[in-house]
Amino acid sequence: MSELPRILLPIALNPHALEVSPAAQLNDEQFAVHQAEFVRTLFGYIAFLRENARETPIADAFLATFVILLETMEANAPVEARNCAMKLQQIIRVIYPSVEAPELPGADALPDGTRV
Repeated sequence: MSELPRILLPIALNPHALEVSPAAQLNDEQFAVHQAEFVRTLFGYIAFLRENARETPIADAFLATFVILLETMEANAPVEARNCAMKLQQIIRVIYPSVEAPELPGADALPDGTRV
């Protein structure tokens, strides 16, 4: 992927700053350190949600994170975002085989409305 001069952010993340500059380049080891720190931060937020009586604080925090990451990827690299989404669906099916995707209205119809 080519270097992005600015990173577009979803409005839900920060309505006042819709763009940020990329961080300095990181190698695999440096990135792993940041990922571990991010997970620590995420669990700090989970503690806050739990203290404020959220029924599903872990799911709420992780889901919000997934959505922001997916929206950010879509805004900055739509083709890669779609490829990633397809791979993520495959991974979810492997990790959670008993969880079936909900039927989408019209999913069994062709674009002209013909049923498959």
